[in-house]
Amino acid sequence: MAEHLELRFQGPFTLTGNTSANVFRQPEVRQAGIYLFAMETDQAGTVVRYVGETGVSFQKRLKEHLIQTLGGNYRVSDVASLRALQEVVLWDGMWRRGTTDRMQEFADRYVQLAPAIKEYLDAYRIFLAPMPSEIGQRQRRLVESALARHVQQGPHLMAPDIRYLKRTTEDPYCTVTAQSSSTVTGLPCVVTA
Repeated sequence: MAEHLELRFQGPFTLTGNTSANVFRQPEVRQAGIYLFAMETDQAGTVVRYVGETGVSFQKRLKEHLIQTLGGNYRVSDVASLRALQEVVLWDGMWRRGTTDRMQEFADRYVQLAPAIKEYLDAYRIFLAPMPSEIGQRQRRLVESALARHVQQGPHLMAPDIRYLKRTTEDPYCTVTAQSSSTVTGLPCVVTA
């Protein structure tokens, strides 16, 4: 395990749209590491909505996010409320225990929800921080968790029911320096993972 990691987030990229800023057109998308879903807000700038990690390519993982959101499995919130650092949930998803039987409800509401889902996906700003291939899954998850905890100390849009890995006494410590090519609330930072 690494004793010190430097994460350099590149972005913002878009998740949708046929522009050069689309994340799927970036060379980093073929790598693995830590990624941020962020949104522009009215008063706090660019704030984090989700901290994620992947051992497969960013391309594959972000494609999964798109499919899961478009298919109703992930939560969809009103973009105007998020810009005001509040959250009005339009669809709470079906990924949690006890919600998987809501497919018919989602299908019945799809025509109403589709424009909101598109607006929600269009509002995301994606940041990618590739990591060396020798970094294993557990260390990536510890880094993800440390960054998420740090981001949650300031203005953020992270859902309270997202679960992150908890360190054990056997986990060696790693100092992580995270910075971004663009201003993101909560970055730069130094965290212990």
